[in-house]
Amino acid sequence: MMQRIAVPVVLILAGALQAAPPDAVKEPALREELLSRVKTDQEARMKLINAGNPPPKEILETLKKVDDTNRAWLKGLVEKHGWPGKTLVGVDGAHAAWLLVQHSDADVAFQKKCLELLGAAAKAGEATGTDLAYLTDRVLSAEGKKQRYGTQLEQKNGKLVPRPVEDPDTLDARRKELGLMSMADYVVTAEKMYKLRPAIPVRKPDVEAVVSKLVPAKESDKDVLATVFVKDRDAGVPITKVTAIHKQMGKLVPSAELSDIKEGVKVSLWITDGKAEAVLIFP
Repeated sequence: MMQRIAVPVVLILAGALQAAPPDAVKEPALREELLSRVKTDQEARMKLINAGNPPPKEILETLKKVDDTNRAWLKGLVEKHGWPGKTLVGVDGAHAAWLLVQHSDADVAFQKKCLELLGAAAKAGEATGTDLAYLTDRVLSAEGKKQRYGTQLEQKNGKLVPRPVEDPDTLDARRKELGLMSMADYVVTAEKMYKLRPAIPVRKPDVEAVVSKLVPAKESDKDVLATVFVKDRDAGVPITKVTAIHKQMGKLVPSAELSDIKEGVKVSLWITDGKAEAVLIFP
């Protein structure tokens, strides 16, 4: 199973440079507007990440509306000011402008135009090499070409790997030139963010059924979290403390909690020595 993924920008924002003081930029009001739009962008994307797979239709519609609105507004900004660099809107404002372009996938022509402007800004010290790397790969991937810096990832066999890149042997050297962490560290960071878990055992589940009830474990029940009862099965199945609980096997969604196992939920159980060693929850 393979799924394309662009690492959420919250990962990148965490390493952004310190914001410039308001009096150090030419357009402080414009800077504030950019930061406000980024906040809305990130809130919409975090809801998508936390929604599970597939996400509700309304979350996707909200995200599209946010992207469309931000893109239309940014086009006007670029038309008036060119690329909004750090002198105009501060380091964080320029970074915010890049993020909005990065999420303008519905208009690759606009992304390419901004990439050219961003490249010139980076050479002039008005934008960061990191932002340039991400937008470069975004545009190349959209055009079906190999990326240059490995910023765009995809899920393959339960792990994150970079989409095809040009000259893989010198990838880390290119990343270092623009201030990016090594490819190995980048993948580890992304997997932690998405809370990827090992895949459920390959063998077929011993039980697949709908939960009728969940009974909390007693203090005397050593190494047991709870006992799950399913329809058409009289005996309950203890869930061990080492249980791997997943909402979707191999999907990029947060891992489930024990509280997600409730009446009416369909589960698959892999049982060893009378106890469930793995539970797969279908939301």
